[in-house]
Amino acid sequence: MNRWLIILLGVCLLVLPSGVNAAVNEASALKEDCPLVIASIDAENPSDCNLNNGSIVIEVVGGNGAYEYSINDGATWQESHRFQDLPAGTFLIIARQLDGTCQTNVAEVVNLQGPDSPRFISVTSNNPTDCGLEDGSIAIEARGGTGPYGYSIDGGETWGASDQFLGLAAGVYRAMVRLSLIHI
Repeated sequence: MNRWLIILLGVCLLVLPSGVNAAVNEASALKEDCPLVIASIDAENPSDCNLNNGSIVIEVVGGNGAYEYSINDGATWQESHRFQDLPAGTFLIIARQLDGTCQTNVAEVVNLQGPDSPRFISVTSNNPTDCGLEDGSIAIEARGGTGPYGYSIDGGETWGASDQFLGLAAGVYRAMVRLSLIHI
């Protein structure tokens, strides 16, 4: 009658005849690669600057079907394959079986990008027509990112929705533009 020594190694099963003297350490060296693979990653970028509404959805195949996921190279784990309310940034995606075994070998890198920042195309000014008059103007043209934009000519102290500033006295003005009127 043959006797067999059975050693469980994660999800891999190693079966040796009972006459073979194999220490567990030696048997561990024979362990097969983990069959767990990240099949796909769907990423959605944040919709605007300073918003944490990006998301990552991870799909895994192989192993025993019960997984946990990490977007910070294993510092923290969760059972849901959906990560929501994420800011722009770099995320290192790995997965493992729920029992902590059979982790994916290499972290997948996902970069969530924020929208382009607005940039000035032109700033046009008209000086007041005479000393002491307040009939000067400034017009700002901006592009990039996702409008609407907010505009300021006092260095960001106050913001408005209009890119036209009328009725200005002679002086120094510092034009600024930013994304989204949510902040106004």
